[in-house]
Amino acid sequence: MLFSTWFGPRTLMPGWFARISDLNPVTAYLDASRSILRNVPDWPAISIAVAFEVTLGVVAYGFATRRFRRSM
Repeated sequence: MLFSTWFGPRTLMPGWFARISDLNPVTAYLDASRSILRNVPDWPAISIAVAFEVTLGVVAYGFATRRFRRSM
């Protein structure tokens, strides 16, 4: 969350900080959430946020399944 737009808008960030925040998946999630709350959906940001959440879920499920099978 440190290098994201959680604390302020990207336009007020220094250039290097804004570039790092663009690579942070939390920024995409925050941008998508804000666009939904403003009632102006930003579909590319929403799709990136959903893709990140699905990927994170699949990876976590894979690790959990592997760990569970090893414990048996």
